[in-house]
Amino acid sequence: MFTREIAVPLALPERSLTDLEPTLSCYTSALDQASEALSGMLREPHGCFKQTSATNHPNVLIFQYFKQFPEHADPELMAFSQRFLTSG
Repeated sequence: MFTREIAVPLALPERSLTDLEPTLSCYTSALDQASEALSGMLREPHGCFKQTSATNHPNVLIFQYFKQFPEHADPELMAFSQRFLTSG
């Protein structure tokens, strides 16, 4: 994954939060953007069987997506999602 940091001047109203830390992400394709959104949906399974199943089902689908499109998956994220699947 290509990462580059740049500084961009931004004028904010005086009443804005002083600890605001904006980020800008640029994607080379819609699949890259979808992959980042999917990574935000991963959750640690917990609770009773019903809760664990409800939490783990999206994790399974996300993991399958990343296996199908490995060029859009971060290896650390794959390991993270696989850990969730193992614990669930």
